[in-house]
Amino acid sequence: MPEENPDVDIPNKSLEDEQPQEEEGIVIDEEFMKQFKEMLRKERQMVLQVRAQLLDLVRASQENAMLLHQLEESHGLLQQTLQISTRKPPVRIPRVLDVLALLGATAFHGSSVNIAALPSIFQHATHELRQVLTYRTGRDPKHISQVQFLLHTPRYNEWIQGARSDMIIVEARIRGGALDKISAASIFCATLTMSLLDVQPDALVVHFFCGMHKRLFDRQEDPWNGPDGMIRSLALQVLIQSGLVGRLNLQLFQETNLQEPNITELCDTLLYSLERLPVDTMVYIIVDGISRFASGHFKEDLEIVLELFHLLIGDSAPRVKILLTVPGMCTLFLKDQFVREQIVTLSPRNALQAGVS
Repeated sequence: MPEENPDVDIPNKSLEDEQPQEEEGIVIDEEFMKQFKEMLRKERQMVLQVRAQLLDLVRASQENAMLLHQLEESHGLLQQTLQISTRKPPVRIPRVLDVLALLGATAFHGSSVNIAALPSIFQHATHELRQVLTYRTGRDPKHISQVQFLLHTPRYNEWIQGARSDMIIVEARIRGGALDKISAASIFCATLTMSLLDVQPDALVVHFFCGMHKRLFDRQEDPWNGPDGMIRSLALQVLIQSGLVGRLNLQLFQETNLQEPNITELCDTLLYSLERLPVDTMVYIIVDGISRFASGHFKEDLEIVLELFHLLIGDSAPRVKILLTVPGMCTLFLKDQFVREQIVTLSPRNALQAGVS
């Protein structure tokens, strides 16, 4: 057994000595915590702002999608309704608005409609109407009476008095009338136009005299030549009389290099303009001498125009009444474009029935 060394101190260990000593607590800088919390608050605020912006973008995207869907639906309905020509690509609504702006900028300047300020490019319609009326004294009274007999026909009275949209084509059969620039049928159309403007001031009355324009294609010399010139003129008259021209963004047109519209685009534009009218509007379209555009290179375009006219009288609103005249006899091509009930045929015997010898 080893001997104890009295010189060596043996520590007196107790249970308390064997307990681990407590660690000192972590001292946190209060300023640091304050800055840290502020940073978290700002980050959270930023996240909320970004989230709000994202929600706004989503809502805007949904609204744009709905608007685009509505435009596409409207365009689809327009294309389904207006099946004028399958030979050319369909016209989108923005292009129709471009053509409206093109026509509007051609005939209108300023921010409000001012008839006195309208340039001659629109005044052609009024000028031609006056010019036709001055020819009345130079026409054969028998021819005048022959055409005026139309007023006594049941079909004309059905057209003028009926509540629905309708169209008739009058085959006047005036001797030598097919060669006249202004015939007795032209005078009848001009007189009817003036009467409608007087009796129905709330109606929209547009007119066109085909005989006043050359048959040779020369757009610079005569911008109203041919079926496309006719639709261009009718569309302009609708724009001015309806006041739609005052709502066009003409500034946009001035900054855009628009292409000259074709016949289908012009027909689309006339249809679009008429569809913007109040549903209770009465529209009269009077075209004299339609047969002048029924041959040669005008024939195909005229067929598209006549398809549009048939479409217009099929719509419920606004009401559209169309009267077309042929000073001589209808060609087989023209007769094929109408049903029998739409053709009213006159003859020289009508002048005798009216008491003119």
